[in-house]
Amino acid sequence: MKTLVYHNGALGDFLTSLPLLKLFRNICTDYISLLGKPSYALLAKAAGLIDEILDINSKSYIPFFLDEYAPETIELTNRFDRFLLFSSHDSHLVMNVSRFASPNIMVHEPFPANENIHIVNYHLSLFQQYLTPGFDIFPEFNIPPDESDKVKQFLCETREAVVLCPGSGSRLKNWPFKNYLSLSDQLKKRGFEIIWIAGPAEYRLRFPEEDKILFNQSLLSLVYLLKHCSFYIGNDSGITHLAAISGCRTIALFGSSNPVVWCPVGKSVTILYNKQTCSPCHLKKDAPRSCDHKCMESISVQDVLKAAEKLE
Repeated sequence: MKTLVYHNGALGDFLTSLPLLKLFRNICTDYISLLGKPSYALLAKAAGLIDEILDINSKSYIPFFLDEYAPETIELTNRFDRFLLFSSHDSHLVMNVSRFASPNIMVHEPFPANENIHIVNYHLSLFQQYLTPGFDIFPEFNIPPDESDKVKQFLCETREAVVLCPGSGSRLKNWPFKNYLSLSDQLKKRGFEIIWIAGPAEYRLRFPEEDKILFNQSLLSLVYLLKHCSFYIGNDSGITHLAAISGCRTIALFGSSNPVVWCPVGKSVTILYNKQTCSPCHLKKDAPRSCDHKCMESISVQDVLKAAEKLE
């Protein structure tokens, strides 16, 4: 049997689906192909959750997403025996596949309608009947040497490293960068080495010259780094979810998003969240357009330091 899994969401969304993919792998012996972003899919493959990566950017898969019938869709659909689609029920993908593959389709809305259920529990509910007591939801990533070699040089043998990630997918989720700078100073006074993780949105930020900065590193190399640092601090972001699910001790700063739903899953996760009258506003259509960012501004450097001290 061959199963096609489709997931084209953001990094954090993808990572929260890995426990479900692990459960699916445990209950079936299918050859599993993942259609999505290759850089994310490599994580699933490194954890042994899938067998094949199909690049969502390849022209080969365009027929799946057309709003009109295309003969190529039949050929694509016939390559698989069943489908697990993280997609809305009214998407072109679901409608096209349903024409030729029904009833062997499992359609799973990417986000829960219930605002009080954790995203991982929501995903796992798809196969709730197969969950057994003690099921370990955390994937184990097998990091190839060529990936670990990319970041080993950033780890110091004489000092423990703390990883900071000041970005996210939305500026509303970001703790002020000046606070991160103050936090890094305080951590260095306590003897820690600081490693920053940054992406394209952080190119203009001025990081301390004496610190180590990783720009646009591969996700597998970051998993290795995060598994070997002392702890991690970041906003509600994909990298924060990566830190937690990798087993790194994680401090996550929440403001506009709801930690009840989006708290990263991991073996040691601390959430700092000062709920305001307008929060959470993330993903809400009626969210106020004006924002004083108080939900993030109200988290002090001292609050984060106290949380870090409890980890030591």
